[in-house]
Amino acid sequence: MSRLYGMDLQVNGMRKKYADDVVKALQKEWEWDEAIRRKPSICIYGEGYLCGGESEEEFADRVCKAIWEANHGYCYVELRAIYLEDLPSEDYIFEEEDYEEMMGYLEDLPSEDYIFEKEEDLPSEDYIFEKEEDYEEMMGT
Repeated sequence: MSRLYGMDLQVNGMRKKYADDVVKALQKEWEWDEAIRRKPSICIYGEGYLCGGESEEEFADRVCKAIWEANHGYCYVELRAIYLEDLPSEDYIFEEEDYEEMMGYLEDLPSEDYIFEKEEDLPSEDYIFEKEEDYEEMMGT
């Protein structure tokens, strides 16, 4: 059974030279409307159906991993999954600590390649990945 969702995605602190790669990776994962880009950030929204039993959290993990792979490193990812057939929504926020756990490593890169943003007061229904163990579990390392 497919379920209709609106996916609201914010990506901050991408490496400038990979911003186009991140947008291309996003287009492969979901049918998004046109992205609003303010370097090094993307805000994008799209509506579609989750199928095949994929959960909102599994979708968020898949999109986050695609973003980090295309970016060749960590960037802040926040995804709000809005179940349009029966609101409310679920938020998925990925912090720097999640990058190492999901991607299996951290690169030593000049600090100017990154811009980090943190969310302090998150609603309780948000999925926050903040431990290296979470990343390792998701990436199978």
